[in-house]
Amino acid sequence: MTGPPKQLNHHTTELVSAVEKRPSDVPFIQPCRSRLTNVRIVSEMLFQPTFFNWTIKTLTSNSFSIAKLSLRFSNLTTETWSNLLRSLTLPRLQDVEIASSVFDNTTGGASKDFRDFFIRHPSINTLLLQDIELRTPPTVTGPILPNLVCMMAPPRWVSSLLDMRYSHDSSSKLNSIGISTEYNIYRSTFNYDLLDAALLRVAKLSGRRVTLNLLFKSENGVSDWFSNHAALGKENSVLNRLYCVSTLVISTAFIVNITKVPDLLTWLSLFPCVEHLKFAETTRAGRVFLEKPEFLKSVAEKCPHIKRIQIDEVIELDQYRSK
Repeated sequence: MTGPPKQLNHHTTELVSAVEKRPSDVPFIQPCRSRLTNVRIVSEMLFQPTFFNWTIKTLTSNSFSIAKLSLRFSNLTTETWSNLLRSLTLPRLQDVEIASSVFDNTTGGASKDFRDFFIRHPSINTLLLQDIELRTPPTVTGPILPNLVCMMAPPRWVSSLLDMRYSHDSSSKLNSIGISTEYNIYRSTFNYDLLDAALLRVAKLSGRRVTLNLLFKSENGVSDWFSNHAALGKENSVLNRLYCVSTLVISTAFIVNITKVPDLLTWLSLFPCVEHLKFAETTRAGRVFLEKPEFLKSVAEKCPHIKRIQIDEVIELDQYRSK
């Protein structure tokens, strides 16, 4: 009965001796704790009272390593959003996505919490806000998001954030602006006056070249909006003031039928400095329509400043212009 234990002890002794006698040039690897750098949360359950403290503790314990944060919920209360935003300080945060299809602020408290969150995170360079409904957009008296390079947000947010940055000359790095016409099941139409107001803010970015991404997520009212601008013409449409826009992206979220958008060519001709035009998230029927030589030739003739169109691949328009 004593044989096996002696054999085990013999091998154990050899293993320990081998470790102790390892060559000096072979490093000893210490065990390390992994850190979160990219966090994506899509379950409201983690922010229910039972799990809220655990979730916040997990995020704060990784606060110095988290660079990308994505929070996507279909239904989270304003109070929970406020508590969440107040609890987070992530010094290395660069990329933020916040989406909530049901979000209604009636008191203004959540607006302040969003503002304070942005102020605490000047390192943010990419910001995506989706379906967030704030009746009172945040305001600020000091610089905010000085390193922001790219953003996509509903019109109220774009207007508010750009107003903050204009006031404090902190928009020098911003080169991509996206404005989304949010879809809301509780609202039959989208208020396109908000989109025009946001475009007026973008027009103030003079002396630079930016990419403008227009994301249409609801068909309600979109045809009238295109037609209204075409009727206003270059003298009255805000589109003709967008001298800063050199690249225009039209995203239809596979919802809006680009083939049924009226006055598209006239609408495109209103942009004075667009050189690169891109269609994104377009249905198959839409891509077939956009790639037709007849359409490409019409764009080339109607919009002489547009040099190329990107649908699936980049198409140079000079080949469709008369020599």
